[in-house]
Amino acid sequence: MSQSFFDQFRSDTVMYDEFIAILDQHGLRDQKAVGDHLMEQAHLQPDRVAIEEDEASITWRELQERSMRLAAALRRRGVVTGDRVAFQVSNGIAWYVARLGIALAGAVTVLIFPKFRDKEVSHIVAETEAKVYIGDAPSGDYDNVSVVMRLREKQGFPRHIIVVGGPAPAEAEAFDSLLAEGADAEHFEPSRIDPDLPDQLATSSGTTGFPKIFYHVQHARKALGRVLAQRYGVTSEDRVLNLTPMQMGIGEPWAFWIPLLVGATAIQTAATDPAQQLAAIRRKRPTIVAAVPTQLAKMATVTDFDPAVFETVHFITNAGAPLPASVQEVFEGRGTLVVSNYGNNETGTCCVIDPNDPLELRAGRAGKVAPFAQVRIVDEQGRDVPRGVVGEIIWRSHGLPFAYYRNRALTEKLLGFGGPNPGWVHSSDGGVMDEAGNIRVTGRIDDMILRGGENIFPVEIENELAKFDKIKAVAVIGMPDLIFGERVCAYVVPREGQQPTLADVKAFADRVGLAKFKWPERLEIVADLPLNSSGKVLKTALRSDIEAKLKAEADASAAQT
Repeated sequence: MSQSFFDQFRSDTVMYDEFIAILDQHGLRDQKAVGDHLMEQAHLQPDRVAIEEDEASITWRELQERSMRLAAALRRRGVVTGDRVAFQVSNGIAWYVARLGIALAGAVTVLIFPKFRDKEVSHIVAETEAKVYIGDAPSGDYDNVSVVMRLREKQGFPRHIIVVGGPAPAEAEAFDSLLAEGADAEHFEPSRIDPDLPDQLATSSGTTGFPKIFYHVQHARKALGRVLAQRYGVTSEDRVLNLTPMQMGIGEPWAFWIPLLVGATAIQTAATDPAQQLAAIRRKRPTIVAAVPTQLAKMATVTDFDPAVFETVHFITNAGAPLPASVQEVFEGRGTLVVSNYGNNETGTCCVIDPNDPLELRAGRAGKVAPFAQVRIVDEQGRDVPRGVVGEIIWRSHGLPFAYYRNRALTEKLLGFGGPNPGWVHSSDGGVMDEAGNIRVTGRIDDMILRGGENIFPVEIENELAKFDKIKAVAVIGMPDLIFGERVCAYVVPREGQQPTLADVKAFADRVGLAKFKWPERLEIVADLPLNSSGKVLKTALRSDIEAKLKAEADASAAQT
């Protein structure tokens, strides 16, 4: 790179000094980096369980020892302060050892969602010039290790590939082998990145078809963890069971930062089936459960739901998408408090539920303005709208300073530069604030599809499906869904003599490397797409069409029963 990683960060940011001053003003800065907090917990409570899996656990002392061993091994492989280590690991003890070991080596973690595939993984690793890739062993129908190996053959990096949870091919190394080789770890002197600087690059979906990459500054992430912990009274006695990927906006603060800051126990389970997740809650007896609305909606449909499952749970926390009030009422009706957090993965939380509010003020709401945050609802001209009127949600919070990686223009766009409210996060979410200060999210202002907390941009799918030789034209929209909020629906004009099926479209999406959660789940064959006078597809007409079809199908089904 032409400049160091940290110089790149400073050139990418827009209002770094102003937002550091805001953190200072509220007492949200200290001198501790990520590794310092690990050392502190290992000193204060060495024998308390730090992390639990389904069948294993690790104490704070053991977590420190393993993380130090990994850091020493990375250092021997030439990793120095500011190097990037790409990190695509599923929830579990190895996730924490890898995340903390990378930090103790002075390197920058590059978080990659486990479900990202060829296209996304290659882009992220190449863009960040990762020196090392740490990933899960191949499983099912996807071999991520081979993808990264092909990238290394083509571009020369990452130099080292480390495989977690399985044997490594000859061109890679096994994660456990690195931990076993660290004989000098007890003499290892850890490195640290100044907490005013980022030690992590995170990723999310992007409008161009590639994931957006952005910095996470340590103080900003610590502030997020502290705000949530203080708001809900989390202590070292708590046990936090996380059901979401650690790379998600809700998973990392609740299952990484909060336990690291207050010494609580983090619990992870491999269960994905709602009945199995309920069984894990009963078995692990957490005090806090973190989930996305899709998971809660699925749990609510379990017919033999036993309220005793949640007898130790103080509350369920959810984020990622609006939680339907009907789903919240299922849990609350059985005696379990449900609280929501609202914000985004880039800049953190701006709204939190007040657990003291009655259900009618919490159900279907994003919450009140979070401590140390400012939230406004504005019209298209950027003017504040009266309470009760829908507008765009914008905010400033402890989650800043922030920047997109090597994309200052995108940073300026998110922060509203060039418009009437520069320096405010522009969410593109519609929202309304009631007289009590509770905010309700009304839906996306743009065309983004929100499927189970995952952001999906139609243009990416359209660009890929347009390459399919059976398709003449395509438009992708979100169709309403009770469980996921929205699912992907593709309207297709077939080429002459062709009649593509949904199975054909899914198979093509697989071949071009689209992540599975982006695949169309319904296909509508049409003769033409509706266009406006400028030749643009009228997606509002398509949404009306699919909503009418879904209603007719539901009515027909109800009539038969």
